Amino acid sequence: MSGRYFKRSLIATSIASVLLSGIAPLSINAAEANDDVEVIEVRGIRGSTVAAINTKRFAASQVDGIAAEDIGKLPDVTIADSLQRITGVQIERVAGEGGPIAIRGLPQVDTTLNGEVFLSATTIDSSGADFGDLPSQLFSGVDVYKSATSSNSAAGIAGSVNLKTRRPFDMDEGWVVSGGAEITRGSISDETDPNINGLLSYNNGKVGFLFSAVTSEANLASDYNGYNDTSENGGLGWTENNHTWGEQPAEGGEVYNIIPHGFTAFNKTEERKRDAVQFSFQADLGEGFELTADYFYTKQDRFNARRGFNHNSRWQTYANYAYATNSTGDTFTDADGNPWQGVDAFKMRPYRMQSFTQANGNEEKSQNFNLELNYDNGGALTGQVRATFARATAKMRHGYGEGDILSIDQGSLVTGPGGLNPAEFCNSGETIIGDQGGCNALYSQGIESNDFFITYDAAGTHPAFGGFDQMVNGGKGMRSVADYMADLDSYHVGAFSSEGNTDDEGEINTFSTKWNYALEDNPFITSVDFGLRYSERKVDHDQFTYTSEFGDGCDIAQWKAVDQQYSGVAEGDPCYQVQGTGEMVNGTWTPYTLLPPTRLDQHASVSWQTNFGGVTGIPGVWSIDPENFRDPRQFHEKVFGNVARTENGGSTYDAALDELSYFLQANFEYEALSGNVGMKVVETNLYVKQNLVGPNLPHSGLGPDIGDTVTDRSYTDYLPSVNLAYSATDDIILRASWSKNQPLVPLPKPIALAGNGKSRYKTARATALFTRANFVVTNKH
Repeated sequence: MSGRYFKRSLIATSIASVLLSGIAPLSINAAEANDDVEVIEVRGIRGSTVAAINTKRFAASQVDGIAAEDIGKLPDVTIADSLQRITGVQIERVAGEGGPIAIRGLPQVDTTLNGEVFLSATTIDSSGADFGDLPSQLFSGVDVYKSATSSNSAAGIAGSVNLKTRRPFDMDEGWVVSGGAEITRGSISDETDPNINGLLSYNNGKVGFLFSAVTSEANLASDYNGYNDTSENGGLGWTENNHTWGEQPAEGGEVYNIIPHGFTAFNKTEERKRDAVQFSFQADLGEGFELTADYFYTKQDRFNARRGFNHNSRWQTYANYAYATNSTGDTFTDADGNPWQGVDAFKMRPYRMQSFTQANGNEEKSQNFNLELNYDNGGALTGQVRATFARATAKMRHGYGEGDILSIDQGSLVTGPGGLNPAEFCNSGETIIGDQGGCNALYSQGIESNDFFITYDAAGTHPAFGGFDQMVNGGKGMRSVADYMADLDSYHVGAFSSEGNTDDEGEINTFSTKWNYALEDNPFITSVDFGLRYSERKVDHDQFTYTSEFGDGCDIAQWKAVDQQYSGVAEGDPCYQVQGTGEMVNGTWTPYTLLPPTRLDQHASVSWQTNFGGVTGIPGVWSIDPENFRDPRQFHEKVFGNVARTENGGSTYDAALDELSYFLQANFEYEALSGNVGMKVVETNLYVKQNLVGPNLPHSGLGPDIGDTVTDRSYTDYLPSVNLAYSATDDIILRASWSKNQPLVPLPKPIALAGNGKSRYKTARATALFTRANFVVTNKH
């Protein structure tokens, strides 16, 4: 039984707690209603249910909440997994665990920690909420605000999420020690993962401290099958229709249908190691003043690895790459009168068939500090002065390698024969065509036939590939496609790359003061909230690629691939006839292929892969082990002898956002009607430094930085809000809200403008105003 008390406004909370706990009802007469009432504390599942219901019932706006049933027992692994239990909240699963969230389908969600802005390493340069790095055991609850109030520091079109941690004055007096450990076993990963958490708290009524920590490891696994796509969870990817990039299709040309760039099946694993620490200190300074200091730290390391099978058009055509073999029965006619059909089965011509391996390594770290002084001396005026400081860093490193099974030098639908190679690779009886002994070298002993089709059928529960039993000619004679796939000699490296790497640094600093003045004798307005807040946010976002130099420094490449040839071949160019870049063929200077014949296992370890989840029909492929890409920079330096960090100017920027806001809000109650009406004014200064970008470097999508362009602007927004609650009956509360919101888009991405063969970037205004209205019905019980 707690020694704490509450007053008349919370009598209903006490009654609800007693009823839900199964204890006999208490008799409370009206004369006693003005006296303090002792709380009977209900814990466990019932206690968490009561807390969640009361959060929603007594809130001044439309709020839903989740409360932990006990210390360290907020449900699920991450906060996102817990939030999916709330109506109107959607989550996106990443490697099977909850990550990014949306409210009512919109991702612009602001996040606060104990009522003030929270900076996560997963959302440094975005306006969304991603809680994949936050273990649930550190939190006592989560509130989701679906409507805005002027007094709430959070913003966002969709709403906001307030994460609540424990503090020492929330705990029982004396020492409190709690801990937990669990082990999980993955059915796909076949890994055993530990999770250990603990809490230590001391509170003597005047001073208290609390320390809690969580460490966990997770080995997650999932499978993907479908169209080529590079997004985290897959999608439609690169698609066109059967009349694109080619003449009338050879088959089925009278009806239009979607054609993907390719078809993929892969196994994905992700290793996650999370460490999180929270420290909180509180002191009762007397005279109504209470000091609170908080520190919240998170660190997450992730290694995401994908490996599998891919069949694609090698960007040669859509019209004559894949032909529909089964219609879903869905049809429509477009504005031009063209008939369309839905398709779930194809047969594909053998433009490119390959294995691939992709690995992304992430390091994410965040620190959030809070210092606040609260005042409540029992009088009409209550409030706080508060300052927060937050820092976060995030790094991502990408590694990629693919193994082509179809020979590019014999009978290829795409490029055949292979590009010119130096004499050192002409050792398999090739015809010498260069004046220094160069040839179109044999890349592998793979499949040379272009007369077979691979099939893909997605009509069932899982896709089924087929056609691998067909007999084809190749470097080792007539064999089935499956036999060639099983022979490591059939594979050559199609490409290596490490692109889209990122370094992010961010910080948010705030100073705020909020006050409430109660109006005891006013028949309508019960209190007034007012305050001001200053915040500054900075972000440094760098995107880069690990490039390597070729031809004695005469070439630089992002894509080290068999379909890339040396640049600098024009007479008069400084690299013309430089040793290592090419030679004369029939009187014409001809560049070498950037990546010469390379066995799949020449620079990396490989293994035989047959795990494609529920997908059937694929006999297996040899693929590069993802461990080779733990350190992509080191791998590329080992393979190519040199490596450099080359910035992608078009995707690199610095941004700063300073905001001064102040608000006034009136809270009212008249018979069955209650609510609030307020106005928040936000004065914004936005600074964004982006790049002037030169022509792309060869063998890449990299636009080099050739200078800076700066956006510096100021503007003011006026954001009114209204929240109403009407007790229609003893059991039903009707709620309505209206607000004008400023979406969280402080860090705009570049907008490309063509001009003089170069790309220029500028930034539009970072905010727009959105009006939102809500209407809900709440059952009091």
